Amino acid sequence: MEKTLEELRLEIDKIDTIMAECFENRMHIVADIAKIKAATGKNTYDPEREKYVIEKNCALMLDKELIPFYKDFLQHNMDLSKAYQNMLREQKKFVNDEAIKMQNKKA
Repeated sequence: MEKTLEELRLEIDKIDTIMAECFENRMHIVADIAKIKAATGKNTYDPEREKYVIEKNCALMLDKELIPFYKDFLQHNMDLSKAYQNMLREQKKFVNDEAIKMQNKKA
């Protein structure tokens, strides 16, 4: 029996909830990276790293038809990460310093 439109939308809603949590976690890590890059004088943009990330993650895709879309998704995420890093560096503001310290103590 095929799923209804409402059932499929509920599945998407659940995935969107997980993606929101993952995005927030990713951006907190991006803030840590921005702090390290600022402290060490490294550029926000690292083309070799971006190439590696796209190739590594596209290789994980089982449905090869989706790779071009996933590649765009990854690139957009990295573009958002760079924009966030640049914003933090320009403002010299690094969010969640206390949360970062707590997380590092746990590791």
